Amino acid sequence: VKAATFNVTDSAGFQAALTTAQDNDSTNTINLAQGTYEGPFTYTANSGKTGDSLTITGESKTNTFITNLTNSSPALEINGAT
Repeated sequence: VKAATFNVTDSAGFQAALTTAQDNDSTNTINLAQGTYEGPFTYTANSGKTGDSLTITGESKTNTFITNLTNSSPALEINGAT
């Protein structure tokens, strides 16, 4: 299993990394640069694949935010994880 690392600087890049990570059967890490990431975002784990994992790390615990100010959906929804 090949590890994949995504270095993200904006909301579009974050969703693109989540989408790629859900399909690549790898150990995935998404590194978020400081900033605000406006969702909603969705990640659906592929339960049929072994070796799938996802770690999301913010550059700063005081200056990296995942939010959804537009509706009542979660800012980040993770489906299918066990």
